[in-house]
Amino acid sequence: MTHFRVATFTSALTLGLLLLQSQAFAQTENTFTGTSAGIHSTGDFNSGFGFQSLFTNTSGEENTAVGWDSLIFNTTGNGNVAVGENVMRFNATGSDNVAIGHGAMLHNNVDGNVAIGSAALSANASGVENVAVGFEAGSSLDDVGANTVLGYQALASAAGHDTGFNVAIGTTALEQATVVGSTVAIGFQALEAAATSTNT
Repeated sequence: MTHFRVATFTSALTLGLLLLQSQAFAQTENTFTGTSAGIHSTGDFNSGFGFQSLFTNTSGEENTAVGWDSLIFNTTGNGNVAVGENVMRFNATGSDNVAIGHGAMLHNNVDGNVAIGSAALSANASGVENVAVGFEAGSSLDDVGANTVLGYQALASAAGHDTGFNVAIGTTALEQATVVGSTVAIGFQALEAAATSTNT
């Protein structure tokens, strides 16, 4: 009888440890450092470093957030890299983006953009396949895509929903462009104020 009780207790203890282990593994593969970082996360392979980084993340996986409030509102977005304060702050479902610099891609919520530089692509909400490198590069683009921007404030104040498929390389290149598309501007202040046309 004693042997049976010991065996039963041992089996129950083993089962309990296995259950605890399975619960632990359900939330492993994540690394979070900072107050409330990744506190709601159930997805795997996430890394959050900084106050409230990946705070609302649920099933999103393979995200890396470094900085105060970086990717704070991400829920199901996957494969994002956000480095800097407030980077990709309002992204919830967008995936496979790279944003580095204070406020870079602040409003982004789509896939496949790259922004490197303070406030680069900061207004972008729905435009895809954009690459912007430089301080405030492409910062006013909101719903247009396929732009390649390199330089200080290049395409920074562009207006119009058709401002897509552009290449702007150089300080303030196409900075104040209005409704331009498929335009190539290379050089200091190149086509800085281009309007309603396709230019090379």
